Amino acid sequence: GLGPMAFMGVSGAMLITFEKVDHSTRVTMKYSVGGFDAAGFKGMAKAVDGVLDIGFKRYSNFASTGKP
Repeated sequence: GLGPMAFMGVSGAMLITFEKVDHSTRVTMKYSVGGFDAAGFKGMAKAVDGVLDIGFKRYSNFASTGKP
């Protein structure tokens, strides 16, 4: 698990796709997680999305400028 799930008993799969759109590329990321959390993963999605958003923005900046 990424972000706040790093020390939980979960497993995740990330799918990243690249699609040509006009003169640019659309990059899409999907992250699916399975496992057990006593709290039922309540409120977890927003925190994980935040962690993934930061990483994805750094990737986008690097792809565009060469700097994260």
